[in-house]
Amino acid sequence: MDKRIIKFRGKQTEHDVWVYGNLLKWNDGDSYICFQCKDDMNKCQVLGKTVGQFTGLHDKNGKEIYEGDIVKNGLSGTWEILPLERGSFSLLGICEKYKDSNFDIAALNYEAEVIGNIFDNPELIKK
Repeated sequence: MDKRIIKFRGKQTEHDVWVYGNLLKWNDGDSYICFQCKDDMNKCQVLGKTVGQFTGLHDKNGKEIYEGDIVKNGLSGTWEILPLERGSFSLLGICEKYKDSNFDIAALNYEAEVIGNIFDNPELIKK
């Protein structure tokens, strides 16, 4: 049985760059992503609203799929990856055919491709 990889991404507050690793949230609401760099553990403060968890899935190009990504799923349309309770994820339809429809993330197929995310590419969400 494969181990589930639990990691997060978030956009740095200072440099507008994505960082990947473990999530730390302080009581004051600040969010940090911690990552290993050589022998040291580093942390970067990130914008809390940009934090997304890795789904454990990869698109057809091998790219990791995260909460907040926008995915084109072959002929079935364009979807936003949403979180559900207990580390599960769903698809929210953002194309005309499936607008505002919800499906389990298991509906993604081998043609799925990450085409952006809701933070860097808001123009892909036609609401």
